[in-house]
Amino acid sequence: MTLAQVFNRYYVAGKTDCGRRRDHNEDTILINHAEGLILLADGMGGHQYGDKASFEATQLVNQLAAKHLSADCKPRNQPNLWGKMAGLWRKSEPADQQGLLETHSQIIADILVQTNQAIYNLNQEAQMLDGNGMGTTLVGCRFCSAQPKMHVFHVGDSRLYRWRDNQLQQVTKDHSAYQIWLDNGQVGQAPRSNIILQGIGPNPNVKPAVQILDIASGDSFLLCSDGLTDMVDDSRIAATLTGVCRDNIEQKTQQLIDMANENGGNDNISVILICQ
Repeated sequence: MTLAQVFNRYYVAGKTDCGRRRDHNEDTILINHAEGLILLADGMGGHQYGDKASFEATQLVNQLAAKHLSADCKPRNQPNLWGKMAGLWRKSEPADQQGLLETHSQIIADILVQTNQAIYNLNQEAQMLDGNGMGTTLVGCRFCSAQPKMHVFHVGDSRLYRWRDNQLQQVTKDHSAYQIWLDNGQVGQAPRSNIILQGIGPNPNVKPAVQILDIASGDSFLLCSDGLTDMVDDSRIAATLTGVCRDNIEQKTQQLIDMANENGGNDNISVILICQ
């Protein structure tokens, strides 16, 4: 169990578990309390070396965020990520805080694009065809020390939920064929839920989702891999999160993992809880 405190305001507990059906764990979690950065990656099933992909992705995102972003949501220095973005960094910083947050969003998106390119290059060196080789989903959030906001970002179907006023809300939207089917009115036969349309590494291009989320007093957050959500429905997750606080956050994290294992534990299970 990993327990940390972020900016003296948020308590974070995280754990990853192999589950009952897999012989090794391809998930990786990373909690950087000094930078306010929380990451969870799920090595994609059916791909080579998913555990390596999830580890490399979280490490690279962590390194690039520490290099190019500051806790108050201002760029630290000019990131040499992509030539197309060079003009952005030559401009003066936006005067308003919202502009700074939006600039920060673009930096995070570019960090994820560069991370994808790095792992894709490893696949190319291993002579893996596009769509093959190692890959991973990734979901994360990064707190802003200056105000109650955070950036939420993801690629794939690992999720971030918000727990507010005893209601569980899924903040991220899965990059999956099943989600497209839902969005298009559920016409025809539903595709399998594990058909992922985007991941870090298997293909040369990726379009990360990045959003700015307001944090209200009492909000808590859950990051998880599909090893949890495929085994435990949202209503049971919500019931478990009732009363979550700094005194029981580790217990609640373990309880969610135990529930997934009790229901079969078909996949690796990773859970990160955040509360105030």
